[in-house]
Amino acid sequence: MALPTDQPKDLFLKLFVAHEEALRGFIRALVPGREDAREVMQDTAALLWRKFGQLRAPEDFRRWAFGVARLQAREFLRDPGRDRHVFGESVQALIERQAEEAVQSLDLRRNALEQCLAKLAPEQRSLLDAAYPRECGLTNLPCVTDARPWLCTKRCTESA
Repeated sequence: MALPTDQPKDLFLKLFVAHEEALRGFIRALVPGREDAREVMQDTAALLWRKFGQLRAPEDFRRWAFGVARLQAREFLRDPGRDRHVFGESVQALIERQAEEAVQSLDLRRNALEQCLAKLAPEQRSLLDAAYPRECGLTNLPCVTDARPWLCTKRCTESA
């Protein structure tokens, strides 16, 4: 079954954004070095876009994207201009399996966290939203709430 031809750019962007974080984590697990992983991610994104017409169904996007990323990472690591030792196929396959499992585990934990956050009272949720997106933590929250740090901690840990 081929992908619908109407709005392929919109569909690609929707699917890519939905899986970008997991894909980035997978690549980061395969390629040592943040800059190298960033390069592989960019190459993978470009290749995914060029080959998007080959995707059989939108629900296969993640598996397909991980396969493309795996090949891009292998190609990157085999580049003779790089000063790296290349793992054997069995070791590389083990690393790839563990990276996929880690990404799946992270997805499950993120979903569980979202479910927990949804159960919080609005005041508790606003405290957490104020603390963590800006990475200020609970000890710096008084500047936002005019409360003492221990009170912020207490408010965040009270049952909903």
